[in-house]
Amino acid sequence: LFVFYSLKTFYSNYQEELLDTTIKQINQNIIEKTTQYLMPATVLAESSSKLIQSNVLNPKNTNQMESYLITQLTIFPQLSKMYHADESGHFIMVYRNNEKGLSTKIIDPNSKKAAIKQYNGLGHLIKHEKEKNMYDARKRSWYTGAKSPELNYWTDLYIFYTGKIPGITASFPIFNQQQTFLGAFGVDVELSKI
Repeated sequence: LFVFYSLKTFYSNYQEELLDTTIKQINQNIIEKTTQYLMPATVLAESSSKLIQSNVLNPKNTNQMESYLITQLTIFPQLSKMYHADESGHFIMVYRNNEKGLSTKIIDPNSKKAAIKQYNGLGHLIKHEKEKNMYDARKRSWYTGAKSPELNYWTDLYIFYTGKIPGITASFPIFNQQQTFLGAFGVDVELSKI
């Protein structure tokens, strides 16, 4: 009985230690995977901001901005949208569409119209239209939250304006040499992807 009881106690303690170790490893793995999964959003928002600050990207050149955003979103399949807005209300966004391709939306605040282009999976333009649009990025949480100098900002979970699905946004501000806020980049991650 003594041997049996000793072995039982030994194995019970061993099982508890093994279970505790396994749970710690699983938790660590989840934290690492989530961090690696979300990190591209913050890196893209920040690096894009730095490209404008260093005059490599010109936010007034919509063709250049559109091409840049398409290229960036293509690289990271976990990201659903990437966009830029400035203090005058100009807005450009690239997002995944139902044709397994990408679409772009460019909003001119003066005309209150959006130019929408739809590309297929091969990158060929399949549709181009204009529509009325009252969207103002300057009133959205990802934009207002990004006004702190040199800080990544993560929104709380909210419903995206485009697509009407829940997710979170990483954004980063753009400042000039005089520390005047010029705008922000945002990158969306859908809740279903997380």
